[in-house]
Amino acid sequence: LSLESINSATREKLQKESGAIVGNYRALIIGIGDYSDRQIPDLNTPVSDATSIANVLSKNYGFSEIKLLLDNDANESKIIKALRNLATVSNENDSVLIYYAGHGKLDKITGSGWWIPYSATLDDPSTYINNSTIQEYVKAIPARHVLVVADSCFSGTLLGESRDLPATISNKFYASLFKERSRWGMTSGNLTPVEDSGFKGHSVFAYQLIKAL
Repeated sequence: LSLESINSATREKLQKESGAIVGNYRALIIGIGDYSDRQIPDLNTPVSDATSIANVLSKNYGFSEIKLLLDNDANESKIIKALRNLATVSNENDSVLIYYAGHGKLDKITGSGWWIPYSATLDDPSTYINNSTIQEYVKAIPARHVLVVADSCFSGTLLGESRDLPATISNKFYASLFKERSRWGMTSGNLTPVEDSGFKGHSVFAYQLIKAL
């Protein structure tokens, strides 16, 4: 069987079990290891992490629309435009994944966090992207499901309160989840720094995520 036929069969099964239309799978993948401000330390793995995540989503999970922003392409303007585009082109049957690998920083005054784009200037918060901005776009995206995966320091500030999953996990449970709107987050840490090291050219977090996928 071809990958296309397998993806088609999986979608048909999910559509039948959930009773919901399976729309497009879209992804925005951001990886920043090289920063324009030489005072901001470069990172070793984000580009490799982001590229591998994009490849596995395309190859194994039927993501046909993937926007990949790496290093100098991942400036503040292009990231915001890409988020706005997801809010514009997505429809209520789609599923969206947003992945960020790069520097993160905690605002000790407000308690919120930032993503640090390629174009950022060290110690100038006006050049960072506040988590509240990301949350606003996640809320605005009309897709049925949105998952944000952040591999950066202080990435736990993206998330609010969480709820435990029911004890019994089955295909029927997942089908019922698919039918309802959801917003999920997965982060490499909470309100703490994250190591820029890992295994086989990836961060610890990205390596385990890619391995699981």
